[in-house]
Amino acid sequence: MSDTSYDQFQLRRDEALRASARLLEAVERCADGGDDMLRDALIQRFEFTFEATWKAIKSYVEHLGLEAGSPRQAIRALIPARLADDEDELDAWFNMLEDRNLTSHTYIEALSVSVSERVARSHAPRLSAMAERLGALAW
Repeated sequence: MSDTSYDQFQLRRDEALRASARLLEAVERCADGGDDMLRDALIQRFEFTFEATWKAIKSYVEHLGLEAGSPRQAIRALIPARLADDEDELDAWFNMLEDRNLTSHTYIEALSVSVSERVARSHAPRLSAMAERLGALAW
């Protein structure tokens, strides 16, 4: 692969690392008794963290010669790329993708609350762990 693809990976990986740090900050602030506005900010940070992370995954797995043109393809490539250990991990990522797709409907308060709870409990730590894992990869 060219230096350009490595540069692109580095940029995307760094974006994922920064975004995941901001997402964890939002989780912490919401845990302290956040209001609707903080919950909305948490969901927005989840959206851009998910986008940054799947695009970093895409860059890496395509470097390995795997297909990753969509978030679903990138998630399916996690096991062959050795970024996930088992199908349970993939299921968690597919659930995260489903929540990401639901975020355009977070004007429905019950949905907003349930998505934000899943983000805080499961998605944010998973995204952060993946960003760290991507940061430690050898090209």
